[in-house]
This record gives sequence, C-alpha cells and structure tokens, in this order.
Amino acid sequence: MNVRRLALFAGVLVVFAALVVSTLTDTISPSLNLLHRVHLGLDLQGGFSVELQVRTPQGSAPSQEQMNETIAVLQNRVNGLGVSEPYIAKEGTDRVRIELPGVKNQAEARRLLVTTAHLEIRSAPRNDPSSKVLLSGADLKSASVGTDSTGRPAIDTTFTDPQKFAEVTRTYLGKPIYIYLDQQLLSSPVIQDVIQNGKGQITGQFTSEEARNLASLLQAGALPTTLNELSSNSVGPTLGIQAFQHTLLAAAVAMAIVFLFMIVYYRIPGLIANIGVLIYGYLLIAAFVAFGVTLTLPGIAAMVLGIGMAVDANVITDERLKEELKRGRDLEAALQHGFRRSLMTVIDSNVTTLLAGAVLFGVGSGEVRGFGLTLIITIVIHLLSNVLITRWLLHTFAGILPHPRLYGQPKKMPPLGGEAVGE
Repeated sequence: MNVRRLALFAGVLVVFAALVVSTLTDTISPSLNLLHRVHLGLDLQGGFSVELQVRTPQGSAPSQEQMNETIAVLQNRVNGLGVSEPYIAKEGTDRVRIELPGVKNQAEARRLLVTTAHLEIRSAPRNDPSSKVLLSGADLKSASVGTDSTGRPAIDTTFTDPQKFAEVTRTYLGKPIYIYLDQQLLSSPVIQDVIQNGKGQITGQFTSEEARNLASLLQAGALPTTLNELSSNSVGPTLGIQAFQHTLLAAAVAMAIVFLFMIVYYRIPGLIANIGVLIYGYLLIAAFVAFGVTLTLPGIAAMVLGIGMAVDANVITDERLKEELKRGRDLEAALQHGFRRSLMTVIDSNVTTLLAGAVLFGVGSGEVRGFGLTLIITIVIHLLSNVLITRWLLHTFAGILPHPRLYGQPKKMPPLGGEAVGE
C-alpha cells in the first residue's frame, strides 16, 4: 500500500468533508454556508410577478428606444424596493414582465411600478392661465428621504443645475411655488431665501413609507410611457418552501439509490464516482453563488439532470475500465486506455445537451431561460469534475489498493489482446 497516496487521498476527503459541513451549516463559519447565499427565485421564496403593456402617452405602440428607457426606469424603481435578484425582461414589442421575489406588500409594489412620476415645479396652480413650468423631473439630480424643520418626513432634492435653481428662488423670493407629481399637488412652499447650492426640500403630510417611496420614484425618474397591467401572479412563500423541500427530498432519495447501485455494481470505481458526484455538487453550488444565479424549481430540475449526466459519465468511464481489464491489461494500463476511450464518448454525449441549453438560454425567457443557464453551468462543471477530479481520485486510489478484482476484473481472464468489448 502506498502510504503517501493514502495520506493524500485521506487529506482530500477530510478537506471536502469540511467544505460540505460548512456549506450545509454554520459550524465552521457563517460566511462559508453557501446554501444561505444562493438566491432563490419567485417560485421558491414567494413574491409577486406582473406583466405590463407599454403605451406612449398618445396610446400608440412604443418605439424600441422608449421600451429601453421604460425598462431602465423600472429597473431603478425595483432597486429602490430592495428586492433580491428581481427579474425584468421585455416580451414581444410592447410588454414587460417583472418578477419580485420576497415582496410582501404587492399593492404598494404595483403602485410604485406603474406610477408615471412626472414632477413639475410651477409658478402658479395648474388651472391658472399664467402658470408655467419652472423645473421638472429632468432637472432633478437626486432625491432622498429627510426631515423638515418639525421633524416630519420630507424629500431632500438636488438639482443638476444649481444656477437655474438659484434663479428660480431669486425670482420667486417671498412667493409660493407649486410642486406637482402626476398633476397632483404635493406642496406649495414659500421661497424664504435664495438657494445657491441647488438643494431643496419637498414637504407635505408624508408618512415615512410615503416619503421613501416618493424619493425612490423621483430618483428613478419619470416613465416616458404609460403602463397597463395585463396579468399578475402571487406566490406564497409556504408553497415555494414546500415545493423546494419535496424536490430536495426526491433528489436525495434518487441519489441514495444510484450511489448504492454504483458501489454494488462497480465496487471501487463506483465509490470514487460517488465521491466525484458529491464534489461536483459542491462546485455547482459554489458556481451559483459566484455567478449570482437565481435558483428556481426549473433550475433545480436542471441540477438533478446534471447530476444524472455526471453519473452517466462515470458509468461510461467505469464500463470502459472493466472492458480493458477483461482484455487482460494490468490496472494502470486499463485506467489509461479506459479513460482515453471514454473521454470522447462523454464529450459527445454532453455537447448536444450543451447546445440545447444554449438555445434555451438564447431564445427563451423567464424560467425557460433560467433552466437553460443552469443546464449549461451543470454540464461545464461536471465535465471538468469528471475529467480532472474523478479520474485523479481513481488513479490515486488505484495506487493505494492495486487489486484489479476490486475494479471489475473477472475471475477468468482471457489472454492479453483478446476480443475487446465495445471496440
């Protein structure tokens, strides 16, 4: 028995076991618990999704530029909601689908999305013939929540051109100005001083939540179009958690059965294959965290499919190894020839699925696109783990227990160079 190889193999297993424990629990460090850092989609953590139809103020279909501007404003508004991994995508030529995982106040989220948020600062009330626009939302640089002189919530504003704002305050010093949002009067403050730094404040009877939402709307900018809700869907977190738990249970039972079969039928290669699949699973979760992938139920289905393909790749490799041993080769030669013969078969069997995943990701939308992306990641990682990790583990273990019978060699051996199975 090669003591050095045994120590190396045992060290790898210990390190991997520590990684698995840290992934599933906070035993070693909470920052290493990758499961808590995987973003869950709408169907797993619950939330709100809505499909909106985009129209110009005149009621006609929007142009491509207007669609892009609308999506950019909606993205900024969703960011203001603090939603983790929102999904916003154009569908067709005049529709936008938005998914907001974890959103609880759906009425407020819906209002925040469809509000036009057209800001105007006027010289007089709108119904006054002499009223003119002094400043608009286009002149606004930033908006944030603050407090007025009485300690009540207000919106602090900063304008892009301080000189323009200073001229307005100088012209209307001692006079009221009228602040409108979507033609609704917010407040009519009296200008007390000439403001040189371009900073002002919108006051009113705001609650903290109203002030925060209004600041988010102003910060995101006005919509260049109008939005009509076509459909909406609400997913409760309980339903998502139950589906997630049932899916994980089914996957765990299936993996346990497959792992048992691999050990019984392939012996040592089957055991190494199981270890390789577990390492592949860890690398897959780490990749999801690294690339910020949002995990959905279709994504879990792609993961399970990828695990099945990883097992299939190991089955191909182990069968080629058994065939080489049946031909009478020694263990080291059988490993080399078996790996060489199985490599192209494994690559060919995965390239077609990889292409299918690329097509789903390229032309699909929503969960179909997510399924395609997850499938691509699973295939790439399992190919790397099979070619690099599993084969290295098998070579290492063969140096520890170099008994061909443990690797599938039959009791009665044909002469070397006999008929090869599957050539």
